[in-house]
Amino acid sequence: MKRKTLIQWFAARLLCLTHLSLSIYFLLVTRYVGHVFFIPIIGIGIIILEIIINFLLKFCYQNSFILLFVYSVCIISSIWFLELYRINYLVTTENQQASVEIFSVTYYAAIPNDNRFFLYKKYLWSQIQIQGYVVLISLLKGLCDKKGQTLDIIVKTWASALDSLDFIDLLSHQPLYSNRAFVYVTLTVWSISCFQYVANMSTIKDILLKYNYQRLASIMTYSLLSVIIMDVPHLIVRLYAIIGVRQHDYSSYFLVFKNIFIIILQTAEVWTVFKKQTKINLQIQKPFSYDPKKKLNINGYKKNLPQHSTLGQIKLPTGNIYF
Repeated sequence: MKRKTLIQWFAARLLCLTHLSLSIYFLLVTRYVGHVFFIPIIGIGIIILEIIINFLLKFCYQNSFILLFVYSVCIISSIWFLELYRINYLVTTENQQASVEIFSVTYYAAIPNDNRFFLYKKYLWSQIQIQGYVVLISLLKGLCDKKGQTLDIIVKTWASALDSLDFIDLLSHQPLYSNRAFVYVTLTVWSISCFQYVANMSTIKDILLKYNYQRLASIMTYSLLSVIIMDVPHLIVRLYAIIGVRQHDYSSYFLVFKNIFIIILQTAEVWTVFKKQTKINLQIQKPFSYDPKKKLNINGYKKNLPQHSTLGQIKLPTGNIYF
């Protein structure tokens, strides 16, 4: 393994271990979710085991799927618990303030105003986790690249990461996070969309080819996977938030247009590739047709045959003999 690749390899794992360690602290300190602190610990143990195995194998196995998968599962699990804690905190606070407004103005004035630094606000730690995960997974995708395209991959991943951040920010609107079903749907869609950062497209294509899905393997790309698990679900949820609940901000319309535009372009590209692949398959499978009524021009074929030798002249080593 080259020195630069080795540095990137260790840097990726160091970033994962650091974030998982911070997640343990967040879960332990936060009330009602402290009992799930073991989830990041399991992730740390698996990553350390992977480092040891790769060291014993002299870094022959360079696939980072296990690293990205374990890191994503552990962090997304902690985000679920922290985000549900944040929403419960906000709903409880609003209900308390509403009841106080009705029964006692004096008591309502006694409720402290939380102007502390955001790190001391436990109900905001889920947002720190979300933004930290999105930033780190973009960097990890570039650091784990083996083709020397680190910067290009980070830039491409950053675009989808911004969409992902804005999508889960829908849960910051009171009419939306007050709906428990909408909260679970949003978290589920967001978690599934994060699979695009983990998926190894070459492995997926190999599996499709193994089970004779040649057409599907020919059109399967990272952009198509992103459309299926991110753009389409995000568009549906955003349209519900805008039309059904009438909750939106300045970026909502832009990202809705972006989702629609990407879906249209990707559909056109898939249709073009699919038609091309179908045409190739038909040409390969086209049977040989024989027409018995069609006669072969044997005389013409014989005339066009090259004459390899003649009896008019035979060259011998001693001279020429003519007949």
